Amino acid sequence: MGCGGSTASTGAGNDEPRTLVQEQLSEPPQETAVAAAAPLAVREPEPTAADCVPEADAEVADAAEQPPAPAPEPEPEPQTVELSIELAFDAVKDLWFSAAELGRGRALVALQDTVTAHQATLAQLFAKFGSASEPMTKAQWAECASAMTIDLDEDVLGNHYDEVIGYPDEDDEDAETGPASLGQFASMLCRVANDLTLQSNGMADGPDLAGQLMEFLREHAPRLGVAVAPEAEVALAHGDDFFRPPAGWGQGKPVRCFMDLAIAGGSSGGEAAGGRVTFELNTDVTPITAYNFYALCTGERGLGVVDRKPLTFRGSVFHRIIADM
Repeated sequence: MGCGGSTASTGAGNDEPRTLVQEQLSEPPQETAVAAAAPLAVREPEPTAADCVPEADAEVADAAEQPPAPAPEPEPEPQTVELSIELAFDAVKDLWFSAAELGRGRALVALQDTVTAHQATLAQLFAKFGSASEPMTKAQWAECASAMTIDLDEDVLGNHYDEVIGYPDEDDEDAETGPASLGQFASMLCRVANDLTLQSNGMADGPDLAGQLMEFLREHAPRLGVAVAPEAEVALAHGDDFFRPPAGWGQGKPVRCFMDLAIAGGSSGGEAAGGRVTFELNTDVTPITAYNFYALCTGERGLGVVDRKPLTFRGSVFHRIIADM
């Protein structure tokens, strides 16, 4: 389904012809008697004004004729390795939070931004029990949780690990899951923070997913000797403007976009063109909703912040069609 939108080598041989001179030169030399000649007297020429160059000037001239010294190579700049922590989207997308102020999409973006902003803290916690070359095993995860004094049963902690990494094969009794990468470790902490929030607050209003993680880090990270940066010193990647339509979009006037449909099935099993559906969006009453739909038609928002999937309707399937609607 296509979507879009508008606002109204050669070589030479050795058989070359030989000249008379070459033929003569190729004959064996004849012996000839040569009389010794008297030495000739050679008269040196008189020095000219150009030859009378002061010694200092000659040194300058000699220096000018010498090739310039090569420029020293610049010292290589120190390379910095930037961390990149991506959450395991499927393991955090359904975590509960009070949606009084934030929708789920915005809450997940704020959670990923918080993880990215505090990646140094998370990396230090991870390095206590794992590393990039030796990721964290399930047993090390249990040790980490114990050292942070997380008040959850061992089985519950093990379930959070398996929900992120994947459950072992039920047919193999000796199968183990893992190990966990840094991003997966961060996802486990998000799940644990959510679990602890539900234990203390129940379904009452409370912090969003990012707030839950920050409360958890402030309480438990210092127990491993890891400091957490204050919120005032941390900037999140996506502010309020990220969730609003671009400046000047719509301006209260109707905006049109379209979908090109294809109908699958039939005897051939292929697809047939189904035509184009054009939509007119009301940007006056619901501008954010209208722009979200428009952007999913054009695909202009690129990839999702958390799941890294294309933000587009292209390739989507209508699961139900209601006649006369």
